[in-house]
Amino acid sequence: MSRKEETMLQREPVLALDKMQLLETAWPHCGMIQEIIDSLNESGSYAELRLLTNRLQRLVFRATPKGNPGYGHPTGLSAWVSG
Repeated sequence: MSRKEETMLQREPVLALDKMQLLETAWPHCGMIQEIIDSLNESGSYAELRLLTNRLQRLVFRATPKGNPGYGHPTGLSAWVSG
């Protein structure tokens, strides 16, 4: 999907969840993506890995906090994330 198509999609509104609920919702999906990447690597599916890598890089850009002076410093979530 092109970047323009991605931004033009109508997305369902995100429910008003607190930060921990959002993180807990996203975490299992990250694990699934990691398993898919491992499977693609094992099967030698390098073209598909390149496509997935490009998409993940766009997501990383979107997930990077903007103007947050505390970025990079430990938070109360560090114990939860390391497990």
